[in-house]
Amino acid sequence: MSYDRANTDALGVFNGQNAQGHWVLGVKDVASQDVGKLNRWSRELTTDAASTSVRGEAQPDLAIPDNNPTGVSSTIAIGQVGTVRQLKVSVDITHTYIGDLRLELVSPAGRSVVLHSQLGGGQDNLVVTYDSATPLSPLSSLVGQSMQGNWTLRVADLAAEDVGELNKWTLELSPAA
Repeated sequence: MSYDRANTDALGVFNGQNAQGHWVLGVKDVASQDVGKLNRWSRELTTDAASTSVRGEAQPDLAIPDNNPTGVSSTIAIGQVGTVRQLKVSVDITHTYIGDLRLELVSPAGRSVVLHSQLGGGQDNLVVTYDSATPLSPLSSLVGQSMQGNWTLRVADLAAEDVGELNKWTLELSPAA
């Protein structure tokens, strides 16, 4: 016999729940006189592809100190377990000379990658998305790491005279199947 969401409303309690983990089926004979045996059981889950990615956002509105290699840091905590298949980092930084900036993302495991290293010269503002799926992306070295934990974005202004602010950044992680 098969049970699905169409013929068993009670299965709706599983909507939106994490499909990973150990599933247990309990079977109980509540009548006397006869006996039975569970020969086998299986589960088939349908997941919504859009819900599989995990997204975090921070709006720190942090002033980036001028000519300071320490810079500022902002952290996004990810509670979802899994292994990174793809990741995207979007940044919104106001700055009058993006050639001063260095951006670095640090994974929960402590591995860091440089996203932006003093490129762009006198262009204003850095509003961009970095994607591990892009050829030669520095983020590709973070694929295969654990999703869960603190992801930190570090932004430093490495030259004098121009100032800016880390307005917002987002992190989108897609887990491996």
